[in-house]
Amino acid sequence: MSSPESASAQLIQVTDRLLNLLERTPDDRLTFRPSETSRSILEIVAHCSEAMVNILSQMKGTPFHIPTSKEADAVFRVNNRTTLSREQAVSDLLSARQAILDYYACVTESELDKIVALPFGLGDVPARAFLDAPHLHTTGHVSQIEYIQTIFGDHDWHMGF
Repeated sequence: MSSPESASAQLIQVTDRLLNLLERTPDDRLTFRPSETSRSILEIVAHCSEAMVNILSQMKGTPFHIPTSKEADAVFRVNNRTTLSREQAVSDLLSARQAILDYYACVTESELDKIVALPFGLGDVPARAFLDAPHLHTTGHVSQIEYIQTIFGDHDWHMGF
């Protein structure tokens, strides 16, 4: 498990990567979906923001309110389609990231040792078990964006910041 400082640095790194990929996605490709069951790049960014908000809430001790991952996915997919612009996606992501960074900057060891519920009835863990969740979750979705970009012919790695 990371420290709050390490988790902050990793979150900044991966969200900067996500924002870099979003910036390099042409406007006409933001809502492209490779299939009916896929998320678009805009929806993926919205999903990452929503997940960060949910993870932070759980770290603070509020149990996740949706009982199963299948039900959560259905809710997320509806919610993520309400993000209609690149600007909104960026704003929501930066806001969610800042809320987590603010929490990490002032969280105490005793708060991190507090036992909180994992989602979907998976049990209880110390809140510190959630420290890596925001950046690990986002990392997985960065890969999805990179894959979608290759589908529409963008084979640039976009590694220059």
